[in-house]
Amino acid sequence: MQNRAVQKRLILEVALKQMLDGGYGKATIDSVSCISALSPEQIRQNYPTEEELRMAVMEYAASVWLAAVAEEVKQKASRHEKLYTLIYRYIAGSESHPDSLSLYVDLWKQIRDEADETVPWIKAKLQKIYTQYACFFQNTLRELFVGAQNQEQLAWIMVVISDGFHIQSLIRDKQPDFDEIAQTLCKMLERLL
Repeated sequence: MQNRAVQKRLILEVALKQMLDGGYGKATIDSVSCISALSPEQIRQNYPTEEELRMAVMEYAASVWLAAVAEEVKQKASRHEKLYTLIYRYIAGSESHPDSLSLYVDLWKQIRDEADETVPWIKAKLQKIYTQYACFFQNTLRELFVGAQNQEQLAWIMVVISDGFHIQSLIRDKQPDFDEIAQTLCKMLERLL
C-alpha cells in the first residue's frame, strides 16, 4: 500500500491537472480514480466529497505557488529585487499560470449563483486561501522592512490589486505591462515602508 502522503499528493496533482484543463468541476472522485489507479474508496478516505477534493486542490495549488515565489524571492540579492519579485509574481500570476485564474472565476461564480449548503463552506475555504496569500506577503514585507507599519493592510491591498490585474488580463485585448506596474508598486511600497 502506498504511503498516505504520497497518495494525497498523487490525488491532488491528478485533480489539479484535470481542473486546469477543464475547469473547477472537472475533477471528480471517479475521474481521479481512473487516472491515478487508486480506487474511489482510497480517494474518499482522503477527500470524502468531490467538493472537499476540489477545495483541497485549490489549497494545494496555492501552497505550491507560494513556495515557488518564496524560493524565487529568496534567491534575489537586494531588498529592492526581492520586493519587485514578490510584487511581480503576485500581479502577474495569471501570466505564468493562466488556467489557474479560471478556477477562481468558477468559484466566484458558484458562490454568486448557487444557493446551496456548500456555499458558506466554499467561501470559508476560499477566504483561507486568500488569507494564506496575504500572510505570505505580509511576512515577506516584515522580513524586508523590519519595524515597518501597516504591513497587514498593505498585504491585503496587494491581494486585491492582484485579483484586479488577473481580471483585467481576461478582458483586455492587450496584456498589462506587468513589469512597469510592478516597478511602480515597488517604488510606492518602498516609500511607504
